[in-house]
Amino acid sequence: MKTRALAMSLLFALAATPALAQTSPPANAAAPGLLRIDVDARDLARRIAHAFSLSEMEELAADVFETDPEGILTGETLERRASSLVLAAARRDVSSRLVALCREKRPGGGF
Repeated sequence: MKTRALAMSLLFALAATPALAQTSPPANAAAPGLLRIDVDARDLARRIAHAFSLSEMEELAADVFETDPEGILTGETLERRASSLVLAAARRDVSSRLVALCREKRPGGGF
């Protein structure tokens, strides 16, 4: 009787443990090899505008999107260009890659 109760308790504990009961990764999990980084879009755009020039943002976009950034980035000022970069990265689900590149290119930039 005690063995059955112990087994039932163990089964209940395992079923109630989300990490053990989960059979697939969460929907918001990062792709293998990438870190998931939650960012405040306005803060990230402000930091990018402060740390990079317009032409450097074009280079960042080319690296992040792995394509010609023509038509992806908009805005003539640093702030607007940075905002469009951050929003485009979020829409394409590559914000983590953008942050990683910013950290690589500007280690002291607070990214």
